[in-house]
Amino acid sequence: MNYFCDVNIGKINIIVKKQEREEFVFKNEGRLVSGFVCFIEGDGYIDVVGEGRYPIRNGTFISFRSGDRYEFKVAPNCSYITSECEIEPSDSAVLPRTLVCTLSEREELLRICELFLEQSEFCYLETRIALLRFYSELLQRLRKQAGDQPPIISGALSYIHKHYNENFSLEDVAAFCNVSPSHLRNSFHGETKTTVMQYRETLRIKRAKTMLKSGEFRIKEIADSLGYCDVYHFSKRFKQATGTSPAEYAQAVRKKT
Repeated sequence: MNYFCDVNIGKINIIVKKQEREEFVFKNEGRLVSGFVCFIEGDGYIDVVGEGRYPIRNGTFISFRSGDRYEFKVAPNCSYITSECEIEPSDSAVLPRTLVCTLSEREELLRICELFLEQSEFCYLETRIALLRFYSELLQRLRKQAGDQPPIISGALSYIHKHYNENFSLEDVAAFCNVSPSHLRNSFHGETKTTVMQYRETLRIKRAKTMLKSGEFRIKEIADSLGYCDVYHFSKRFKQATGTSPAEYAQAVRKKT
């Protein structure tokens, strides 16, 4: 299902609001399905394996991919919406790991949650459409805000999106932005909470998923087209990001169709 070109919504397992009276501590050693968690009220942090720690406050929206490993620790009396659904933004619509939803966006998520729980004849279809609309409007807001980003960041993002299938270096991106590598490294991480190379890897893995789902490419062809030196390194990076090998991922996708 793809009403908006930047987001694909697949199966929705659950979208539900929860309340935690005691301190909320939760550890996931390998998420099975992508989705999100949005804290309506909360104060704490999440540690994501391989990335680091992100703060949590009212409105924090966290995107998850299959295979993610993480641990929550949030103060008592937090409330949040949690979900399991196949949500995959396109290469041009990579969401940051965390962002802060506006009050109206939180209210819309609560409405979507209620819609899913109605169990009416068309509630599932209506939930998917509402979720697509939510993501589309969220991406539009982020892009509008990106227009206010420092020229260094917007320049770096433009370069990475254009050349993500090439083996460029931090120095190459810094030269394009006309700044030193250390200045770019610090500025980019401060703005995006990730590194230049991690951001490139995110784009590569998303593109690899799309190519694997199509069933039209061999794994070696995908590795070559995305700039990996060989199939071994591609498979290793793919499994680190998703928790499964490219071949296993393709097989699982075929079973669903």
